[in-house]
Amino acid sequence: RNGGNDGQYTRFRDKLNQLLVADRDMLTQAMEPSIVFINGEYWGHYEITEKLSDDYVEAHYGIDKNDVCLIKNGELEEGTEADFAEWESLQNWFNSNDLSQESNYNQLCEKVDMQSFIDYMCAEIYYANMDFSPNNTAIWKATSVYPDNEWGDGKWRFILFDTEYSTGLYGFSGPTASHNTFNMVLQNRGFFSELFKNALKNNTFKRQFATTFMDMANENFNYERVSKLINELSTQYKDFTIDTRDRFWPPANTTTNPDQPAQPGGAFPGIGGNWGGGGWGGPAMTTEQSYDDQVSQVTSFYQNRFQSITNSLRNFGSLRGNLASITVKNEASKGSVRINTITPDFTNGSWSGKYYTDYPVVLSAEPKSGYRLA
Repeated sequence: RNGGNDGQYTRFRDKLNQLLVADRDMLTQAMEPSIVFINGEYWGHYEITEKLSDDYVEAHYGIDKNDVCLIKNGELEEGTEADFAEWESLQNWFNSNDLSQESNYNQLCEKVDMQSFIDYMCAEIYYANMDFSPNNTAIWKATSVYPDNEWGDGKWRFILFDTEYSTGLYGFSGPTASHNTFNMVLQNRGFFSELFKNALKNNTFKRQFATTFMDMANENFNYERVSKLINELSTQYKDFTIDTRDRFWPPANTTTNPDQPAQPGGAFPGIGGNWGGGGWGGPAMTTEQSYDDQVSQVTSFYQNRFQSITNSLRNFGSLRGNLASITVKNEASKGSVRINTITPDFTNGSWSGKYYTDYPVVLSAEPKSGYRLA
């Protein structure tokens, strides 16, 4: 990939977003940066990225690729027409059945891994991804039963990809930290939004979604963790991102073609076409300053996102309780403690997070060999 929407900015937004949730119950893509030369000429940075395919599912979950159905953006990528018809039938089913009825919701849970769906929706909503549902969506299932493989039960599961139109991209005109993604999802159409809207009629789903959302907000999107990863990626990507940007969209008053002078008003006929921005950040800003400014936008988004989106969750979920802090203390050498869907690192002896008091926080201790919970 060439950075997608983020191609002229940090070029690592998608990688950052996916790394932050790589431990959740959905497929994410591994990525590795590369520098390309064509006939010795510098041709920029590209991200070697896992391709969504039956091989991809087989490599991650051990399901034979001949037993994989994969649907991307509402079209059959892998599998048979019968598999695709099953997916279409599922959409018709949950649109025509009342999921507030527990019996109907239980039937849905037999067809769809709902924790996988919840993890996926929580991530996309937290990022404020403006380019998903119905676009940039993927879902897969095993078409044969694998008794000894938890992923081979025939349930539909979810794949995260193409997340960079998010996290403060395009500044104030884009997905800011205060963007209420819940409203956007509810206004959209397609399989993912419609499944979400119908499932929200069920109280079991609402509880699972709200607690998972706070789990991920507290752990996966913990600002200290996110900030550290941003710093690591920005250091790694800075030089070749600047070089790539200058290669395709040269700075103000320069051109890659001596026969094509710089255009009036700061538009430059570089390899990437005319760019009317006056260079990265305008004539007064260097490419390095502009890169640092773009990284700051990502950092600022995550720094301010928690308060805004958890307030949106409260209104969206009609929560009436308070956002209360909890602290769990544990000796990591003797065992771990699971908090709802997360198992935090207790190397420092404690973990803290915030949860709405509408729903209980469920703790479970997992002692190491030779220990028991007192």
